[in-house]
Amino acid sequence: MFFSEDWDLNLLNRNAARVVENLVREGIAAYVHVPGVDLPLPATSNIETAESVVVACSGYPEHAGVWSYTLLDKSAGDPVWLDKTTMEPYFRDLHDTDTALIVLNPHAQELKQIPDASIGIYLSQLQHLFDHLASARGDGMRSVLLGFSLGGEVVLRFLHSHPYHIRFARGLVLIDPVPPSIRRPVMSPELSALVDQASFYGFGDLEGNPGELVEYTKKILQITPELVSCRYHGEMPNLVWPRIRQRLPALLR
Repeated sequence: MFFSEDWDLNLLNRNAARVVENLVREGIAAYVHVPGVDLPLPATSNIETAESVVVACSGYPEHAGVWSYTLLDKSAGDPVWLDKTTMEPYFRDLHDTDTALIVLNPHAQELKQIPDASIGIYLSQLQHLFDHLASARGDGMRSVLLGFSLGGEVVLRFLHSHPYHIRFARGLVLIDPVPPSIRRPVMSPELSALVDQASFYGFGDLEGNPGELVEYTKKILQITPELVSCRYHGEMPNLVWPRIRQRLPALLR
């Protein structure tokens, strides 16, 4: 995926967690204990009363708090890079609305070329979270699943392998996802309908040409991305957040 073997992963994990801890102190975020999930998940402080929820699944090997360890690592030399990758805008903009944010957290402890362990943890967290929401809220809890990078593959795998939870999903937001392994011919009609309406933001160059991975993902999903030009893959979630926020009310009807 997108990582460097030169990173001090423990330091990056702590710095990512500090973003959420600061928001908790401000009353904007909270930690949610979900049965079956080993560690509490960060969420907006309105998680207990919100009518709907955005479930964010980020890349590998990031902990909740930031979208990109590439940019978090760069912020040690230039703090402006933290502004480009922090999850703060998502927490701040949703905590006083009827829509909560909850962020999955795979807690990867070491870097591997193929992060199958993190994918398994993500899928487990999603299953336990949706089981918990179904138990606590019944069928009235509407959700949007947001997958960035590896998280895009994870949310599609989850909905494919747990079709009974599709009833909660009102929309999909895919931000420069890893090319998914789930192809259209094997998708259920319900999942295919969600993909038809998905918001798909893909990495493009300054001339407006899509990257190779975006083209490949487009062929698999058969939907056209909105191209986003930026220097780093990890900038994309915050660059497209204003567009996502504007679309949320329509998605969650």
